[in-house]
Amino acid sequence: MFFLFWCLAVIGLTHIIVDSHIVQHLKHKLFYKTGEDGLPTLRDDLSIVQKELEFMLRCYQCTGFWVGLVLGVWLNPIDTSFFWWPFMWLGYAFAGSFLGPLGAALLNYLDVAR
Repeated sequence: MFFLFWCLAVIGLTHIIVDSHIVQHLKHKLFYKTGEDGLPTLRDDLSIVQKELEFMLRCYQCTGFWVGLVLGVWLNPIDTSFFWWPFMWLGYAFAGSFLGPLGAALLNYLDVAR
């Protein structure tokens, strides 16, 4: 039951970060400016780290990796030996990296099908 909840949480939070209307406004304020033609363009004064962060927040697989890692660390009950914790958390990150694009494909399929 925990793993199902974790999978749904990863898919949901990844979708919220990458594609939700509320986060789009925040990303627009942080990374974009309005061009002369009225369309958003990437700001010129961004550092390399900011550009990579902006790319990561557009990518389902990248965001899914970090969401999977954070939720795995936060929600995983630590009941095994200390040696295995980093490997379990890395497993959650890899699974999140898979679930992010899978959830996006499923949601896009359901959106087109209606």
